[in-house]
Amino acid sequence: MHLFFNYDGDFESVANYVFENLGMECTSQDSLNCLSREYYFSVFLNMKIKLELNSYDFEDEYAYFLYVDKYASSNLNFPDEIDAEILAMIRKVITYIPGIDFFIEENGVLKILPRNWE
Repeated sequence: MHLFFNYDGDFESVANYVFENLGMECTSQDSLNCLSREYYFSVFLNMKIKLELNSYDFEDEYAYFLYVDKYASSNLNFPDEIDAEILAMIRKVITYIPGIDFFIEENGVLKILPRNWE
């Protein structure tokens, strides 16, 4: 899942704002695969929430994207239906971060992720 958004501030302060509002601490990680050569992430219940400068799609419109997926390094191995429930909960919680509207891609079109998303 990729969620696209804009928010004023430098990359580090945006990362801290997003993760603090999720009640998480984030870690910076170097990566040659990222536009800024680094990303921020946190892990919650076997899901890795990763924030990068947007180099995926819609980069002319949105500066950042959050990526949420199963955490490959975890020793937890939930059934797929539990992973899906955790992912849905994370999506829902993310939409309540004050001051940020998140957009999700569906069939090549970006749609705002409403605050009451189910």
